[in-house]
Amino acid sequence: VPSSTKGDIVLRKGMTLPHGGEVLISVFSRAPDEPASHGLVIECYDTVTSYTAVLHIVASALLELVDRNETALEPNRIVETVESLLERLDIEPSPDGGLKLFIMRRKHKKDTDD
Repeated sequence: VPSSTKGDIVLRKGMTLPHGGEVLISVFSRAPDEPASHGLVIECYDTVTSYTAVLHIVASALLELVDRNETALEPNRIVETVESLLERLDIEPSPDGGLKLFIMRRKHKKDTDD
């Protein structure tokens, strides 16, 4: 996926980082005029350093992140779903001074039972 690929804006919001500072998060569909269920592009802009980190999520990975619940990716629910995904977004400093982005997988009860 080319790093410059992004489509229509789904959501934009500011977030405070656990290690200090603030970032601007922008979430786009993967291509113009395509539904967000086809994939997402998450951009994280550090307002202090001006670094931008980008995370591309392909459709199959997006479906896994919502536990294969296709209704969560419908147009009338996508903003709520993206908000939920951003609650699991892990933003860490990278060795080059930039940022690294990860979406943490949900732990299911069976994953935590021993």
